[in-house]
Amino acid sequence: MSHRMGRRGVAGFLEEVPAAWIVITALFLFFAALFSGLNTFEKRQQNETFADQASLFLQDLRGYSNLTYQGEVGVFDVFKVVNLTSSNITYDFHPAYDFRVVITDVSSYPHAWLNQPRIIETGAPPKTLNGLTQGLVTSETTVDIWFPGVPYGEYHTATLMVEIWD
Repeated sequence: MSHRMGRRGVAGFLEEVPAAWIVITALFLFFAALFSGLNTFEKRQQNETFADQASLFLQDLRGYSNLTYQGEVGVFDVFKVVNLTSSNITYDFHPAYDFRVVITDVSSYPHAWLNQPRIIETGAPPKTLNGLTQGLVTSETTVDIWFPGVPYGEYHTATLMVEIWD
């Protein structure tokens, strides 16, 4: 251990170690906060992009020829709703995510051909952690369902919900 003595005091290696540790710790905390902030920003951007994909998927389904009644956007044919499969959607849209499409008749008519929600899904269910669903994005809108007959046909109000996840 070498010390240099002079009028101003003693200087040596051991006196500089605490100062170096303080600087190193401060730099470590700065970079940790920087990376944490960038990671949070990136996740938020991914979530917004995923939410945009769900909304776009929902809008595409509103005009999907395998659902619409006479090509009318937002009006579904009950027979097409009942016969729709995940294979149809996957073949036509090629989604890069797993999905669940739920069509529910919410009208107040006493009779309904679609008396239970129509659920079409693909892939494994979304992951859960401590009871919370991870990476699931939901988008929902109102549509009409055309029911033929009765005696001229009826439009029933329904909800179209799309859930997507990785």
